Amino acid sequence: MSVAKEMPPPLDPPKEECDIIMKGGITSGVVYPLAVCELAPQYRFRNIGGTSAGAIAAALTAAAELGRSAPGGGFAKLAELPGILKQKLLFLFQPTPAARPAFEVLLSSIGEGAPAAKAFRAILRIVRFHFLSFLLGAAGGLALSWGILALAGGDPRRAGAWIVFAVFALLWGLVGAVIGFALRAWKALDANGFGMCNGLDQTVKGEVPLTPWLGSLLNVTAGRAAAGPPLTFGDLWGAGNVKDQEEDATLRAISLEVMTTNLTHGRPRRIPFDSHDLYFDPKELGRYFPPDVLQWMIDHPHIPERQRDKDLYALITSKTRFLPLPAAADLPVLMAARMSLSFPGLISAVPLYSVDWSRTKNQLAREEGRAPELERLWFSDGGIGSNFPVHFFDGLLPNRPTFGVNLRPFHPDFPKDPTDESRNVQFPVTAGAEVAPTWTPIPNVFSFVAAILNTMQNWVDNTQMRLPGYRDRVVHVQLDSSEGGINLNMPTDLIETLMRRGKEAGRKLAGFNWDAHRWTRYRTTMEQLQRRLERMAKSYRAGFRSFLAEYDSDQKPYRRSATWKQFALDSTDALMGVIEDWAKDTKHQFLDEAPRPETELRIGPKR
Repeated sequence: MSVAKEMPPPLDPPKEECDIIMKGGITSGVVYPLAVCELAPQYRFRNIGGTSAGAIAAALTAAAELGRSAPGGGFAKLAELPGILKQKLLFLFQPTPAARPAFEVLLSSIGEGAPAAKAFRAILRIVRFHFLSFLLGAAGGLALSWGILALAGGDPRRAGAWIVFAVFALLWGLVGAVIGFALRAWKALDANGFGMCNGLDQTVKGEVPLTPWLGSLLNVTAGRAAAGPPLTFGDLWGAGNVKDQEEDATLRAISLEVMTTNLTHGRPRRIPFDSHDLYFDPKELGRYFPPDVLQWMIDHPHIPERQRDKDLYALITSKTRFLPLPAAADLPVLMAARMSLSFPGLISAVPLYSVDWSRTKNQLAREEGRAPELERLWFSDGGIGSNFPVHFFDGLLPNRPTFGVNLRPFHPDFPKDPTDESRNVQFPVTAGAEVAPTWTPIPNVFSFVAAILNTMQNWVDNTQMRLPGYRDRVVHVQLDSSEGGINLNMPTDLIETLMRRGKEAGRKLAGFNWDAHRWTRYRTTMEQLQRRLERMAKSYRAGFRSFLAEYDSDQKPYRRSATWKQFALDSTDALMGVIEDWAKDTKHQFLDEAPRPETELRIGPKR
């Protein structure tokens, strides 16, 4: 029996709510649909987030929640996804014709099999796709070996000499083929947004590529016509003031947030974006998104409120080829998911544009009433900066559980169980417990470099995931090297296995101890508040209050009236009095036996 048919789809929204965050991992995302379906009868999904493949799963979960009661949509449709992916997973990744050789070589070097066998298959494909380069290299190697032998005074006509000629010809032929392969792959990636697949090119006859397939699936899952207008963030938010909903996520019926990476600026960005400074080139973006989605974006530009911004938009749209990106409410969910999934080298990055106001030429253009010069921003995989954004949706005290689904390798003492998938999923059995962190063996230079890159990518997420109040709500789905990741050609039985593993992850989360979790979060929060406020009180009493009292607040920057400043002084005095009263009670302290490891409360940018 297919795993997709084991669970009757829920129709009515349950009373309990939850948030969920899903980690990136390309094809590892097949574990998510049934995990979500397992939680759906017990929880209504309120906030949903993810990165890369986790962003695709998050978008589909949000669509399923919106279409929960729709005939043919909702979680009933999401439960069908395992059966669909078993047949279509590989065909969703369709490389451009120029990138086809590189893609075929990639396929030959992944999946099951001995490393030597995979390397041999990859070399054979390189030679097959670049046979002329192989022949040229072989001819060069033959001439080189002949010349070396002649200079050494040997006889090229000796029988043994031909063995040397053959070896040289083969080695230099391989060098020629590899050079030809590298040059062709480099050119193909440069021309296609630094990826083999842009998600739109249909190069496999009869098979719909990733982006239009996902767009139709999002619509149907949300209870809409497959070819209808694209699902937008505003559709998920529901009725209400769109401007207020954009600024305050608590006003949204369903809040979806995914992570992408602005490589040009070198930082991660959440989508929907919290700014309105992005533009797109319709012709260029038409290489990445279907015509109906592109037309929607053209027809729904962001319209600013301030006249100065309206004038700037008018200049740019009338004098250049660029159009403003839609406001958050009108942004297609498909675009956000696709931008988060842009895995470097495999799936193309997405180009948007903005104005670099640090450039003198743009400042002068604005003063003179001319259009500024826009520069391209490349948005790639959200996992580059935060592959498991477990910090999404968290406040000091939680109103609902925020579940996390993490992907990690198997522990050496607990190898994969081929018969019981529940043993391949780890989840803390008690509040405050922890699943031990992953240890990465580093036996050679290659693994050393890989560990550096992994640490650069994941250290923030890994550190956050170990904290009390976070670690007890994260379920860990374990995968080996042949499962998920970049293994695009997984056999159908393996895909089925991973989906069952995801289902077990959902079952474990469904047994979450919410009350014990809230108590842990309260203890953690109050310990940090006392620790930080005590330090703040010392600085405040040591001279900071005197500075505030004397400072003229009616000046830039961030000016405030004298009455506001007095309110601030009175309020801060009261707060410092509270923390000083806490310190006087030596028998009862929030610091006593607080959950460990110690957390840190600090101000940082929203990412």
